[in-house]
Amino acid sequence: MDHPLKRSFKRMKSRHNKSIIFIIILHFFLCIIVSAQSKLNGTLSGKVFDKSTNQPLEYATISLISKQSGKTITGTVSDAKGVFVISNIAFDTYQVNIEFIGYEKVTLDNVNIKSDRRSVSLGTISLLLQHRILKV
Repeated sequence: MDHPLKRSFKRMKSRHNKSIIFIIILHFFLCIIVSAQSKLNGTLSGKVFDKSTNQPLEYATISLISKQSGKTITGTVSDAKGVFVISNIAFDTYQVNIEFIGYEKVTLDNVNIKSDRRSVSLGTISLLLQHRILKV
């Protein structure tokens, strides 16, 4: 004969195993959903250089602006080699502004991030030094 505690332990063990299996299956589906969402995003990259010296511009500001709303979506700054990367960009058409203090701003219109063009490289963007005459 089975002891009542032994039967109770078996039922508890069975419920515990079912809970673990449920958690594993739930985790598996969540991983699939997250993976699918990350594939709906793109990446934008490039380099920012001084046009006259051909030297990289560290800390140049790169802004990504939605063409539909006109709002800034995200941005970044260039590193010591002038390189920048913006990841997790939703598929859309954007305006990209590249700025650095003392230099003329560069605006690139109609930059498309889409399913067949997830990774967009803007190549090397050269900024011109601004020449301003100060009046006293």
